Amino acid sequence: MESDDWAPSEDELYEGMGAAVQHAAAPEAALQQLISAGRGQLQPAHGPEAADSLLSRVLQRPTSSLLLLQQLEQLE
Repeated sequence: MESDDWAPSEDELYEGMGAAVQHAAAPEAALQQLISAGRGQLQPAHGPEAADSLLSRVLQRPTSSLLLLQQLEQLE
């Protein structure tokens, strides 16, 4: 069982941001790529709960999370 203190690595965050930039015309696709990048660490691995779980874990790392959120906001 995984611990609750898991946080994505810096590489995983950059991978997610890269996916978001690549899919700027399709924000939903960018979100799916971000979810896929961390899928191995998610519980549950599918559905809206997976996205919420990843988001809560990403938000545990404020500096990297702010960079990611800024990238995602630029897509809108």
